[in-house]
Amino acid sequence: SVEPTPTVPVEGRSVIQPPGLDMKLDWYSARVTNDAGRVTRGWAMKDVLLLETDRNILVCLERARGIERWQCELSKPLRYEPAVSRNNVVVNVDNYLLAINKITGKVRWRMLPNFVMCTPPLVVDPPAYPKEYTNKWQTMESVYAGSWDGRFYAMLVQVRADAVLGKITPQTPEFTLYHVWHKTH
Repeated sequence: SVEPTPTVPVEGRSVIQPPGLDMKLDWYSARVTNDAGRVTRGWAMKDVLLLETDRNILVCLERARGIERWQCELSKPLRYEPAVSRNNVVVNVDNYLLAINKITGKVRWRMLPNFVMCTPPLVVDPPAYPKEYTNKWQTMESVYAGSWDGRFYAMLVQVRADAVLGKITPQTPEFTLYHVWHKTH
């Protein structure tokens, strides 16, 4: 006779737990996404879980509770694993760097480096993010990545308020990717 597989109650659901595998479950979701597609890859990074689907959608879950924060539709699959900063999830899609707001899931900026990346981006937050944008360039995140040309690149993401007809409109900031240095391996 075969013993039945034990179940563990989690939030009103019974979760099948294989015998001999004593795990404490914090949360469980039988279906993480609705119409986002089948999850193909996932990463646990800082306070979020990031899931990529076969429909090129990046899903962000709160790591502590498993609650979906947002979904962001991408044009192609991720090239490398994402990087997470205090404010953004930075991904490489077709060699473009995209910063997705960690709270809302909206793309903050999309920029193309002047080299082809061969590693995931490493993102370092500034000591303090600016409280408001001005018409002068302000440094945001630092981004580091390796390249197929055998070099390691350092870049700065800079932002300023977009000036339209002499008026500053802080709702539409302008971003740029400034190449600081590179080092040959």
